[in-house]
Amino acid sequence: MGSIEAHVVRALYEWAAGSALAARVVAAAAQWLVLLVPLALLLAWWWPAPGRAARRRGIVGSLIAVALGGATAAALLAVVHRSRPFVTLQLQPLVEHGASASFPSAEVLLASALAVPLLWQQRRLGAALLLVALLAGIARVAAALNWPSDVIGSLALALLLGALAVSLSRRALAWLPAGWATPQPAPPAAPVAAPAPAAGPASSSSLPPLRPPPIEPTPTTMVGGVRVRPPQPRETREGLNLPGATRLYWSGPPGLAELQVVTPGGYWGRVLEAPLLAAPEQPGQECVALPTAEVPATILEMALEWVRVAEFPDRPSRAQCLFTWESEEVARAYHRTRRQASLYEVLPVGGARLFRADYTLGNTFREHDTLEKLAERARRYWRGEPEGQVEVLVEGPLVIARVLL
Repeated sequence: MGSIEAHVVRALYEWAAGSALAARVVAAAAQWLVLLVPLALLLAWWWPAPGRAARRRGIVGSLIAVALGGATAAALLAVVHRSRPFVTLQLQPLVEHGASASFPSAEVLLASALAVPLLWQQRRLGAALLLVALLAGIARVAAALNWPSDVIGSLALALLLGALAVSLSRRALAWLPAGWATPQPAPPAAPVAAPAPAAGPASSSSLPPLRPPPIEPTPTTMVGGVRVRPPQPRETREGLNLPGATRLYWSGPPGLAELQVVTPGGYWGRVLEAPLLAAPEQPGQECVALPTAEVPATILEMALEWVRVAEFPDRPSRAQCLFTWESEEVARAYHRTRRQASLYEVLPVGGARLFRADYTLGNTFREHDTLEKLAERARRYWRGEPEGQVEVLVEGPLVIARVLL
């Protein structure tokens, strides 16, 4: 391995040192190219383009990752005493440098650590900055400052530290001012007075009666269980390009077009009307009652709605919401599990209220589940502390900005 690395370093060094122009370019890249990464992050933090909240969430992870990377680099440089290529191979480095330890390459490690967390929120930006860090590493090999394995090892460390930083950043985001790195929710809607209950014997249950929340009738067309209408004059294409607009991703019925406005439709009615038991005839017996495939989803929705009404009445009802994703990558993965649906990039309008929740808490069963366990997970769901896949409930209209799939 050592002889292979030596051949690689010599080949790149001889190519770079073969002309004055190549030597100057390689020397400049080895010294200064990594500075493009923090400069790009600084610009991305303040750039008033759509998706700024997602970029800032990634940058918070980047700051945590670079702190972890700095501590890791200092510890390894103090322990691993590996000579630099220009010392071992007796070359004149293209950049003046002391004969310090070679592994890890602190420049490549820190630049990569800044880039990796963005892969979870802004994949293209993160990949571009990671490529910049890799090119800087190649330049440092050509300048005889680092071995190829120094660069590869630094990139691998950055990937591990970046993944750890993404997990830690979820807690750090709670300390930021509202709207800095999370979508700014609209003020809570005015409460709607519930209709008076019909006269009858009082229920002994502490939970309120389960009934569909009211939805105001509007002149819309029902398409695939949602209401669709043309845009209002204020909902123009220019409105879709406002700085800081919250871009979300929604898997909905096919055939919708850009600028159409979508509002919740008959989802809650389908939940209440879903058959729970089937009674197929069996040989030698009249019939046997069996649960249908709709039972798990119905039980989950009932548990979520009862806990919401009883303990979190200020949260938006899932019955009056559309279900979206804030990550395009996650939305595409979810969309692949659906049939006869299209994937849209959408924009909340008209004072729509947003609520971020953990998709896995509200949409999955677990082994040995009980109603008590479902209720506890529903409480965690409505507290709004997502740890896994984040779904965004939108109480209000969405405008279709783009048709993706």
